[in-house]
Amino acid sequence: MVKVGAETKSVAELIRQRREDLGLSQEDIARQLMVTSDFVGLCERGMRKIGLERIPRLAEILEVNAKDLALMALSEEAPELAQVMLQGKVSKDFELPDLSKSEQEGFRKLMALDRSQREPILSTIDALYDMAQARSSDVSSPRKKVSR
Repeated sequence: MVKVGAETKSVAELIRQRREDLGLSQEDIARQLMVTSDFVGLCERGMRKIGLERIPRLAEILEVNAKDLALMALSEEAPELAQVMLQGKVSKDFELPDLSKSEQEGFRKLMALDRSQREPILSTIDALYDMAQARSSDVSSPRKKVSR
């Protein structure tokens, strides 16, 4: 597993560099991510974002640390949030414009906790998120009628 270092300037650069280091083609990456090779090419040129939902699988393919890759991607998308996550604390005037005031307050409270206190909360959030995703995919997928 390769650690994402400070020498890598962007996620786009990292994707191209690691793909070439591993002897993979854009098609190889695309097939494993279930996207087109054109999409991979655009990501490598920084014209498209890979998407945070693809980070774990991409990290596995590129043999890099997933948390480092996610933080790098987040730094490009939301530098203020990435800085907060690195520091582990939130200033009183910090705002995430896409969140409601109550969501921002919840985020502040979460970040005020020690890392050891945050971990079980984040694990619970992950589990709830997975359950919600499973339910929404069940609802959105058409059910087959059973003939009797």
